[in-house]
Amino acid sequence: MNRLRERLQMAENDYRRSASYHSGRWLLAAAYQQMGLSDVAAELTALKAENLEYDGASYTYGSSLRDQAIRLTVAQAQNREQEAWSLARDIADQLSGQSWYSTQTTAWSLMAMARYAGSQGGDHGYRFAWQDGKQGWQDIAATSPVTRQPLNASGREGDDKQSLSVRNDSDRKLFVTLSQTGTPLPGNEAPVSEGLSLAVRFLAGDKPINPASLEQGQDFSAEVTVTNTGSRTLDDVALTQILPSGWQLTSSRLDGSADNNEKVTYQDLRDDRVMHYFDLKPGSNNALTLSVDLNASFAGRFYLPAWTVEAMYDARRHARSKGQWVEVKRE
Repeated sequence: MNRLRERLQMAENDYRRSASYHSGRWLLAAAYQQMGLSDVAAELTALKAENLEYDGASYTYGSSLRDQAIRLTVAQAQNREQEAWSLARDIADQLSGQSWYSTQTTAWSLMAMARYAGSQGGDHGYRFAWQDGKQGWQDIAATSPVTRQPLNASGREGDDKQSLSVRNDSDRKLFVTLSQTGTPLPGNEAPVSEGLSLAVRFLAGDKPINPASLEQGQDFSAEVTVTNTGSRTLDDVALTQILPSGWQLTSSRLDGSADNNEKVTYQDLRDDRVMHYFDLKPGSNNALTLSVDLNASFAGRFYLPAWTVEAMYDARRHARSKGQWVEVKRE
């Protein structure tokens, strides 16, 4: 720890504006504070962090919110109550917003907020009640800072709307968040393009074909072109192609005839899907085109799910095709 402290001190002039440099100082300060060396921890956190530079996901997966969570942890340990309260309010505001955050940013923020909430003295108990539509009120008594209540989102037959009421029965301020998740019905997926674009073509030889109706045993290929429509390079982009049950991957990947794209970092081939992982520079000139060889193997009517591509550590950048029903006809 002392050696790392010395190296951080020597690198101060060169990395004063580096976000990773400051997060390293704060983490080391937390370790010294845990050992009871408050003076050393105070020395490490004394350097002001202003106009810091972030280099995207890179190899640290850091963000300004993640670093605020680290600072909250250290400020709380050092009993800097005013600074801790200011950081906690700022973190809470950001978490309750509509922005997407990576797993690391979310985890650090929730851990820091939970530790901060748990350190506050006094009675944390509170009571509230909730009502689903015209049904009776359900009373809840809780001590945890966060309480989750699952709801039946299906509603009642004939109702096109569902109402929810919450009543605060305590003297504490309560914050209510209503969230829902689900999977669109087959055929109802809407194409999406946010920072990435996804274009799909199906070919037999060099000629475009309609995948909605194929002859059993027909060989064909799926060609996907991914374009980064943003202004910066996206690291760790994931493209997922889920196949209908009547299609199969051909043996070209086994006999060595498959065209392996050098720009793909890793490719995961499974029975029912193919997943590609790569980095992608911005602009149409750097678009990546990938081809997968397929065979219409089993007769019947099947569903081709939407194909998706997203930056794994910045899901704001994503694109999705539209799913469709396909048919494989007997010979």
